[in-house]
Amino acid sequence: MLPPPDKDHDPLVLPEVRPAAPVAGPYDAARLRGLGLGPDRMLAGQYRLIRSIGYGGMGEVHLAEDTRLENRPVALKFLHQQHDGDPDSARHPDIRLGEKAMRSERQELVALNHPDLIRVFNYGSHDPAGEFLVLEYANGLTLEEVRVRVVNDPGSFGGVRFHEFVLGYGIRILNALSYLHQQKGKVYGDLKPHNVMHCGTEIKIVDVGSVRRERAEGPVTVGYFAPGVGPHGESRFQDDLFSLGVTLRELSAAAPPAQGLGPESLRRALDHATHADRRARFATADEMALQLRGVLRELRSLRTSRESFEPSPLFVQSAHALDGAIGSPPPLSRWASGAAPPAPLGPVPPEPGEMACGLPVPKPDPHDRHGRRDGAPAARGAA
Repeated sequence: MLPPPDKDHDPLVLPEVRPAAPVAGPYDAARLRGLGLGPDRMLAGQYRLIRSIGYGGMGEVHLAEDTRLENRPVALKFLHQQHDGDPDSARHPDIRLGEKAMRSERQELVALNHPDLIRVFNYGSHDPAGEFLVLEYANGLTLEEVRVRVVNDPGSFGGVRFHEFVLGYGIRILNALSYLHQQKGKVYGDLKPHNVMHCGTEIKIVDVGSVRRERAEGPVTVGYFAPGVGPHGESRFQDDLFSLGVTLRELSAAAPPAQGLGPESLRRALDHATHADRRARFATADEMALQLRGVLRELRSLRTSRESFEPSPLFVQSAHALDGAIGSPPPLSRWASGAAPPAPLGPVPPEPGEMACGLPVPKPDPHDRHGRRDGAPAARGAA
């Protein structure tokens, strides 16, 4: 995972989205009674249901209070129960796969801990509704809602800075994907605008029930999954980067392009992420984040007419300038020594050895089991 930039260089400040009142989902009293659910119903002796806030093909979400933690608001997500003979299971195999994944990997979901991923606090079951996850409650706008807002009012969400915010979304999402890929060995699997929320000045990737091992089966969404993903959602790490590229392209298309060369740089970066050939895409989330940071600095510099700098994540900062002291005034002793005529004042390039000693030191890659450094290419073949 890329180290966070210095605070003075951090370009990822997002506009604040004020939380709205929770929107109730479709309320079917008879259906909820049949599932043993409804307002004020206690689940697992701890969670008091307040209202339904979402209902879809994969399951439903209820707002609840955790009565053991000062009535902290939480979201309870139930997966629809399907049976092998149920026609819905045949039409939507991902529902069955999602339920199976939740049962086998719920402990691993609880162990996920990243500021840009929705937290899974607990899990439980309630008869006859079935198993549920206890999630951090995120109140804000999905990126799809952000996109619609900008389409309807281009100046409503940062105006000329909107494309910078799109890149900020991408970099933060990539930090979370880097955590999943490199530290947990998992893919997210179903990245799309509906599954990322802008809450306050932060983002939260929701619906972590889709997280799974690389190449394992799981849910995907038509229009966002990459070429080469298996028939049951078997995804690779780079397929998450493809889905992110599609998501960012949809967002950036909501507003008029920025001025200058920045839009072309953004287009090329997203084309790289969404290449049909997995081998031609970015290799890692960190690599894509580094590219998006460069495009973000370019956009910001074009907007402000000032260069934008950021410490390199690949090299240790150097305290020496490799300019051979060109442009530095000679010391006073040159003029006051009274010795032989001094040498000409022409610029003198540094010696090769001086150059080598002054080069910045590459930072070790903490995820490279062979101990290579980020600045050094991998060795090919025998020495």
